[in-house]
Amino acid sequence: MYGTDRGGIWLAGFDYCDCKESVNLFTYQASAVFNGDTTEEKKAQVQSEMETYPGIQQILEMYCQSVELQSPKRSVDAVMEVPKDLTCFGDFFDLRDRISGKHYDFPAQGAAISEKTADILGLKVGDTVQMKKGDQIVKVEITEIVENYVRHFIYITTDTYQTLFGEAAEYNQLLLRYEDTSDSYEDGLGQTIMEHPEIAAISFTSDLISEIDNMLRSLNIVIVVLIVSAGLLAFVVLYNLNNINITERQRELATARGKAGGGQRQAGKTEAPEKARPHQADRPDRRT
Repeated sequence: MYGTDRGGIWLAGFDYCDCKESVNLFTYQASAVFNGDTTEEKKAQVQSEMETYPGIQQILEMYCQSVELQSPKRSVDAVMEVPKDLTCFGDFFDLRDRISGKHYDFPAQGAAISEKTADILGLKVGDTVQMKKGDQIVKVEITEIVENYVRHFIYITTDTYQTLFGEAAEYNQLLLRYEDTSDSYEDGLGQTIMEHPEIAAISFTSDLISEIDNMLRSLNIVIVVLIVSAGLLAFVVLYNLNNINITERQRELATARGKAGGGQRQAGKTEAPEKARPHQADRPDRRT
C-alpha cells in the first residue's frame, strides 16, 4: 500500500466474516486520493494519463468527505460519497438490501445511508438526518438504507450536494477498476501513480482483503483455544456434578441402611425377653 489508506478504515467491534463481505460491496480495485491543493486541470491530467495505463478498465471521480450525522438519538462520524458520474456507479459500488438482496439504484433524491448507521441513529426510510460538514449543518431525507459493515457512509448526488451546501463538489478521489490484481501489477500501478505529486495516497482493495484474511487466521487460534477451554470447563463442571450426585446417593443409601439395621436390632431386643419368659402354666407350684 502506498501512502495512507482510504480514510483509515478501523476494523473493530464487528463480525469479521461480515467485514469481508463488506469489501465485496466495494467492487473497485484501487483508490487514489488527490492532495487538497490540486487544481482541476491537474486532476484531469492525472486521470487522462491513468486511463491510458495498461489494464485500467474504468475510472470514477468521487468527492469523499468526512461528516457528522446527527439524530435526536445520537451522532456518528461518517463518510459522504458523491460520485461525479452515476451511469457507471454500479460498477464500483453495490448498493443493496441486506435481507432481501435487492439492488438499489443510486438515489436521485435524498440520501442513501448504511444500515449500521441507520440503526445507531434510530432512523428509517423517510426520516430526516442532519449532516454537519465543517460549520455547515444541513438536513436530508433518507431514501435508501443499504448493506454495509465497515464504518458509516452516506451517498448523495452532485445535484443534492450543491442544493444542500450551495457549492459544487470538489472531486478529490479516483476509483480504479481492473482485472489483474497480482502483486506485480499493483506494485507497478502504485509506483506510477505516486510519481504524480498531485496524488497523496493510493490504496488497494486486495491489501484490505489480505489484512482481513491475516486477522481471521490469527483469530482462528484464539477461537480454537476458547472452544477447547469451554469444553474442558464443561467437562469439569459435569464431572463435579456427577460426583456430588453419587456422593449424595451413597449417603442416602447409607442412611437408609442404618435406619433399617437399627430397626431390626430394636425388634430383636424387644422379642428376646418374651422368648426367655416361661409360660405361666409351665411354672411349678411351690405351694405343694
